[in-house]
Amino acid sequence: MPPPARSPNFAFLAVHDDRLAVLGTQAERLFAEEPNAALTKLRLFAELLAQRAAANAGLYASYQESQADLLGRLQSRGVITRDIWAGGAPSAGFQGFGRPCSRSFS
Repeated sequence: MPPPARSPNFAFLAVHDDRLAVLGTQAERLFAEEPNAALTKLRLFAELLAQRAAANAGLYASYQESQADLLGRLQSRGVITRDIWAGGAPSAGFQGFGRPCSRSFS
């Protein structure tokens, strides 16, 4: 059975990393019927995106680095802006971001 078609919302990412297109498409397909599974796919998508940004900037260290630490380092080095790091709300000070990334995508 061939793999399902990619979502036009995420297919463009395949030229950068096929896994981004796959995770985005999976999250989009799951959101209505299995929202918890969709959130898991989105977390994996966000972790991979941050790791790719760090690798492209020469800053990737380890999959064991927490997502919060990685995003903070990317922000402090000017790779991402504060509004991206804080989820669009610079004063939000998100709690719970400090958990280690669930897996390595490198």
